Amino acid sequence: MAVVKVSGSATMEATDDLRQCLAQTVEDPVRLTVLDLGDLDFVCSEGLGAIVAAYLKCARRGDTLRLAGPTDNIRELLNVTKLSKLFPVFPSVADAIQA
Repeated sequence: MAVVKVSGSATMEATDDLRQCLAQTVEDPVRLTVLDLGDLDFVCSEGLGAIVAAYLKCARRGDTLRLAGPTDNIRELLNVTKLSKLFPVFPSVADAIQA
């Protein structure tokens, strides 16, 4: 299991770092990866793309990527973009791990 804390603003300038971090995290097969979004206050479309790419890589291997603790703004973004239907979203890291 891996837990990745994503914090601050995932702007276009920060997306490369986010993409590299997520790619490294999901490179090796890990049955469960949890992205802790509790301190993430903004994510641009490219940042969402990086999260989707990590999710798809996990899914192709039969591994799971879950999102945990998104702020109200991030939760609303996930709902508006319908990504909340793709990703399992949990109120906390503990809930994501136990599910």
